[in-house]
Amino acid sequence: RTVQAARSVRPSVVLVTSKGVRKENSQGSGFVVAFDDSSMDDVDDDPSSNDRSVHILTSAHVAPPGWKVSVTFPNDPGRQHPATVVGRKLNSDLALLCVEAPADVDDVDDDDRPFPPPLVLTAEDVSTDAY
Repeated sequence: RTVQAARSVRPSVVLVTSKGVRKENSQGSGFVVAFDDSSMDDVDDDPSSNDRSVHILTSAHVAPPGWKVSVTFPNDPGRQHPATVVGRKLNSDLALLCVEAPADVDDVDDDDRPFPPPLVLTAEDVSTDAY
């Protein structure tokens, strides 16, 4: 089961890189995610949510406040895409990033997306309750 689960999420795994002001840097992994539930209104209403953008779920410590964050996708390992931190929850060490499609990608459709396939999350997958 573990190997099967790893294989199923592998295409959605990305590299997140952050650079600080004093030549500090940080790297970690993240997942391309999508939200299919209307109860996720705070994310769905985000202006960055459109067909030309994608969300990345990563660790908050990988994307510290004030640092420049970029994402490298497995289908384009030589290119870093600038990312914006959309939200951060420090007590659970989670950050949600947004990456816009590159300007040189004209038509974005389901068959030719510049991003890997997302892991689809529902409200049941995401809890805001304290543990």
